[in-house]
Amino acid sequence: MPQRKWKTLALVAIGALLFSGCSSTPATSKESSPSSGGESNKVASVEAGSTPVETAKLPEKPAVMKEHTEEGLNAAVRHWVDLQNYAIASGDTEPLAEFSAPNCDYCNDAIAEIDKTYGTGGRIDGGLYKVAEQWASLDTFEAEDGDEKHVLTTLVLERDAGTAYDSSDKAIREYEAVSCEEAIANWDKVAFDENGNFIGSSCALAVTDAGFEKATGWKPLDLMYNAQ
Repeated sequence: MPQRKWKTLALVAIGALLFSGCSSTPATSKESSPSSGGESNKVASVEAGSTPVETAKLPEKPAVMKEHTEEGLNAAVRHWVDLQNYAIASGDTEPLAEFSAPNCDYCNDAIAEIDKTYGTGGRIDGGLYKVAEQWASLDTFEAEDGDEKHVLTTLVLERDAGTAYDSSDKAIREYEAVSCEEAIANWDKVAFDENGNFIGSSCALAVTDAGFEKATGWKPLDLMYNAQ
């Protein structure tokens, strides 16, 4: 599926963050490459033989998410990452889907990858994400197509190594640990395929046009790859 991308002035800020010591490469596996996750509320890996959804703990929504502030938006993004980790550890993707915008390809791809494994009785051990760096602004920037939109958050995601198992507990996929410092240094090779098409990296993500309601706070998020 062609990846939606975003190009933003915020990359000046995130570029400085990336080279100040983060660690995350594109989330790759031998079969596919899913998407994001988070550090706070990190979910424990599920042991073989246990029931994943009973083992993992559903993250609680932070109260600050009800604030229309940069801090509130950052908390919302971290909550999305926590829900991603919960889904990876439990196989329960419903909470993640509920907090993902319907047109979020990045979110939908991540959910499909998890459903693919758990739907056939498998599980995922490890492979959790964390937010290594994050930058937020409620200012308006110009999108690559010339439209004005809100680039509300840019983020850098690290990932632990992990393994997907089938219903017989046989390893079927290995997820590589990710190193952003290395990825950004080799950006042309990491974020573009051999034909020069942009494929993106979890080392540079953006949340755009996030909606907010006074009563409930930040609405489901639309994450996409951030082009440099």
